[in-house]
Amino acid sequence: MTKQHLTAVFALRPSKRKAVLLERARAQAEAVYWQVLGKNEGQVKAIAQVEDAKDRRKQLMNLKKPISRAVNQKLHEPIAAGLNRDVMAAISSYIGLYRLSRKSGENQTPPEWPSKGDNVRTNHEAALNDFVFCTDREQENALRDELNRVHREPPLRPMTLARMRDARIIRIGETGALAVELNIVPMKNKKARLSARVAGKDAVSKNDIKASKSRSKILVPLSCSKWHEQKFLNGNTKHRSSLIVRKGSRWFLLAQFEMTAKPIPADKRFLGVDRGVKNPVALALADDRGQVIGPENRSFVAAIGRSIRCFGGPGSSSPSLAEAIRCAAPVSRHRSHQSHRLPPGFGR
Repeated sequence: MTKQHLTAVFALRPSKRKAVLLERARAQAEAVYWQVLGKNEGQVKAIAQVEDAKDRRKQLMNLKKPISRAVNQKLHEPIAAGLNRDVMAAISSYIGLYRLSRKSGENQTPPEWPSKGDNVRTNHEAALNDFVFCTDREQENALRDELNRVHREPPLRPMTLARMRDARIIRIGETGALAVELNIVPMKNKKARLSARVAGKDAVSKNDIKASKSRSKILVPLSCSKWHEQKFLNGNTKHRSSLIVRKGSRWFLLAQFEMTAKPIPADKRFLGVDRGVKNPVALALADDRGQVIGPENRSFVAAIGRSIRCFGGPGSSSPSLAEAIRCAAPVSRHRSHQSHRLPPGFGR
């Protein structure tokens, strides 16, 4: 069976104390991330210039161990596991983009090394005063850009928890509230409080969970829609990894789930469309033997034609065709004939 990975967004409801713990762990992980990337910038750029692919992979694997060792010394192990994955992903992405730019030609601009965003500040009052003495178009454009610029903080990096057991979604009791158990507090933290968890169930696998106590884990309530519960917390999915995201004063859990993709039943009927450039659009429906299906389908063909002309006519961009089929599909749903149906999922 084909597997697919989907991401669900849950809203976290931490208390003030737990929000401080979340931000402390996230900020520390972000600082280590940029520090490790900056320290290894020269070595990674040297690896990117190696022509032989096997030598690049070998040098990249040799670089992975010291990076992992440095990260593990500074962060709690569950957070370090996710950060190691993020760092190696950023390095591999840079090397891949660099090699692609080399293949495109010497005049191709090489990719930029990942860097932390800066705070954006502007002085609107000074820009307005300078407009009085503006003498050329270039200076006027620069002042206009300064006025349009807004105060903006650099985006906050999310914190990655690469393993399911470090961000376990549980249900308190049999049918109680949802919460996530985050393993983000170092054991050596003497100020860490003892967190107690009552017996309940794993919300993903539906397995029973015994009551326990821990100083390295915090229990944060979370909320989601009923659709999310039925889609991702139905016992038929696997929780793989998580991102802890902060937006202002709000916190979110982005959980990645693995589930079985439903196969689309094959259908040998086809819809042929010749959109044309100057001439009107032409359509035809054919069965599995290649024969054009009869005139009883003209209403559906005409509906698609009207939709295509409405959304841009012949020669327009391809999204118009999708919109046309989507708008024309209801015409075929009320028909009693089944021989001319489109393949399941087509145009929906």
